[in-house]
Amino acid sequence: MFFRLQKIFIYILLATIISWLAVTIALSSEPILRITGTSFISQETVEQVIQSVEKPYSSHLAELTDAVKQLYSSKGYLETRVETELIDKYLNVDIEEGPLCLVDKVEVEGAKELSASKIIELSGLKSGDVVQTAVVDAGLEQVRKEYINLGYLFASANWRYTAGSDIGGRALGLLTIEVDEGSPSVLGAVQIEGNYLLSNMEIRNYLSLFTGARFDGKKLADGLILLHQEYKNKGYPQVDIKLGDFTLDTSGLLSFRIRINEGQLVRINNLEVQGNSKTRREVILRELVLKEGDIYVQKKVDESLRRLRMLKLFPQDPQITLDNDTLIIQIKEGRYIRLGGAFGYQPKKEETYQPARLVGMLDINLLNIAGTARKLSLFWQSQSEGASSARLKYTEPWFFDSPVYLNLGLGYRKQTEFRRLEGTLGAGTTFQGRYRLEIGGGYSTVKGYTSPSSRKGLVYFLEGVDTTDRPFNPSIGWDITAREELGIKNVDSYGEEGASRMKLPKLEASLWRYQGLSRRLVLASGLSARAVFFGGGARYADEIYYLGGSSGLRGYRDEQFRGEQVGLAILELRLSVSEGQYLFLFADGGYYYLKGSGGGRGYKLGFGGGLFSQTPIGVLGMEYGIGEGGFGGGVIRVSLQGEL
Repeated sequence: MFFRLQKIFIYILLATIISWLAVTIALSSEPILRITGTSFISQETVEQVIQSVEKPYSSHLAELTDAVKQLYSSKGYLETRVETELIDKYLNVDIEEGPLCLVDKVEVEGAKELSASKIIELSGLKSGDVVQTAVVDAGLEQVRKEYINLGYLFASANWRYTAGSDIGGRALGLLTIEVDEGSPSVLGAVQIEGNYLLSNMEIRNYLSLFTGARFDGKKLADGLILLHQEYKNKGYPQVDIKLGDFTLDTSGLLSFRIRINEGQLVRINNLEVQGNSKTRREVILRELVLKEGDIYVQKKVDESLRRLRMLKLFPQDPQITLDNDTLIIQIKEGRYIRLGGAFGYQPKKEETYQPARLVGMLDINLLNIAGTARKLSLFWQSQSEGASSARLKYTEPWFFDSPVYLNLGLGYRKQTEFRRLEGTLGAGTTFQGRYRLEIGGGYSTVKGYTSPSSRKGLVYFLEGVDTTDRPFNPSIGWDITAREELGIKNVDSYGEEGASRMKLPKLEASLWRYQGLSRRLVLASGLSARAVFFGGGARYADEIYYLGGSSGLRGYRDEQFRGEQVGLAILELRLSVSEGQYLFLFADGGYYYLKGSGGGRGYKLGFGGGLFSQTPIGVLGMEYGIGEGGFGGGVIRVSLQGEL
């Protein structure tokens, strides 16, 4: 018995050795590759594609040939020819590389529901593109999806390319998109299960599901979003809606089933704030519309997020998530001390004998004092022709535990004609996370040097709308502000107080629009207008507006122009080079009008460019603006805004 087992073991061992030798011999007999004709694509890349083909090659020469052709087609060499031949121990791969195929023109055949221009837009194909098969196929997939959204579930889209003459290794040709739309599908039976909160008819209305109507995939997708929102607004944020059991017969009749798991009614029992290393917890919680014990409502969550964004404290948008019955508010703290400084060089002005000079500015902002969201800002500027100004502003964000903020401002301005001191106090509120209303008043005194002294009391109203996606360098949205002011001005007449009294209404408005053109490119455009209405009275230097330089209209001296009416239009194209750095080009147009002696009306244009860059010491900004003086008379400005 022992010897029999020993013999069996020896047989098994011999069989294993023989099998191993057979495999080794087979592997050692793998043919030697001989590749010829490669130029545009490296031989190593071709070898990698060949190695991926199933072996033995003798049984898969067709697949090997197609794999190499697909490699060239994916790079735009559609006319490449490949021949493979296995001779003895050599695998010969002969490649005749064709020209790089480019799109000269795109045409569409067979489309009726969609226009040719719409199909070309969806495909993303344009003249000058390299004809890469993967890119073209991906574009046609977008065309097919659009047809499905329109109810054409059987629609297909294919393409063919007709190459032109080979000129220097490149060929321009016609790319034709062939569309077979088929017939639109019609809704058949749609069964709805698991719904208790909403009726079948309500759900059908949300999803635009009506038997016999044409199927519309886009309306269905949009309706599913709205249906989810409706459940979340009723306190069911964990709702799960699934579509399945699709059947589509040859006539285009579509039937399917909707299964709804509504989940449980959620009541918020805990509020948790995460990431607030500097900002106090109560500062975050007081901005929330939802409180402990409330039923979860998505609209209130969205409103809370908008109100947190309106604080303009955090570098990234806060996030609100739900964990069972706990609402978690996640924030990322930023730096709340910002120091800004700038200086500029202004060339001499021959016509008025003004020498070249440097001007400067200092801007200090405390954005979150002691984590309370209180703000304090100080601005000082030394301007041209001996003018200087300073402003101090304090904001109390939550007055007497109510969503009302207070703004206290103090200002000082000195020019050759006058010196002015002023103070303002305003109260306002924000609502729906984007709208702002403020009402306030102020008082100012003016000491005249070459004009009369005066005192003025005023009331003002301010309205604002901010739909931008972030407070700093937004990529989309509107920022609109309007301010109306009515002042009563008492003007001294040669030192005699109360000699004249006049009403001075003012209107100011600004509108900014931010539009992302691509992931890195943003177009910022703005309009602003300011006007003071003197009526038939004298024009006072301390009431008019200024234009130029830092007060708007780059490429000119600071406050080079003045008027009782001024307007400004700005167009700025911003290109993000890397994180924290972008280049920009700008064009500014300005208008001013001042009645009386020394006044006039004018239109000015400035243009230029610059960059902003994040450095270890802060944000560095440099720009060069060109006005009427041309390139030689341009204005250079350098600014630095640090954060602590």
